[in-house]
Amino acid sequence: SKTVDSLSSCCFDGGQDVNVKVDGEIILTTFKELYEVDDVNKALEISHKGWWRKGSVVRVPRGNKRMFSVNGKSSIIVTEDHINPTRKGDKTTLELTTEDELCFGISGYCKIDSIVELTDYNEEFVYCFEMANQDEPYFTLPNGIITHNCRLRNSVSENEFSYSLGAGGV
Repeated sequence: SKTVDSLSSCCFDGGQDVNVKVDGEIILTTFKELYEVDDVNKALEISHKGWWRKGSVVRVPRGNKRMFSVNGKSSIIVTEDHINPTRKGDKTTLELTTEDELCFGISGYCKIDSIVELTDYNEEFVYCFEMANQDEPYFTLPNGIITHNCRLRNSVSENEFSYSLGAGGV
């Protein structure tokens, strides 16, 4: 089943910028704006390291949020259980420290400068992509951060990101 109970539901703030291709046209938009487009999932492709991967945008009730900044330039707002690819493997937001380095760009890493819990976050929903190929659950945000499609079955017990192989495996 595809109920929220059977799938991991960690996600992004609706205002997070995403780079997608819809019906062959490349669009810079936000998760929330993309979700509100009728029938967008029929021809949606998501950017990852210069390639386009088929997927769909999903919306779920929000959980607790944490925000972390990379190099003081790039930041994302994600739920506490969001899976973040790092130099040391995949980690949830709650497991991250300022000693971690996020996967960034084509072949690099970016040290985390700060992790800030948002105590007054009031959005009702959060968003993510569900990638068609769960063997390659990663995508690249326009700010350069490589991140994880968090719509995996909760029964998955180990996720490891292999930067040299590109996608890693579940």
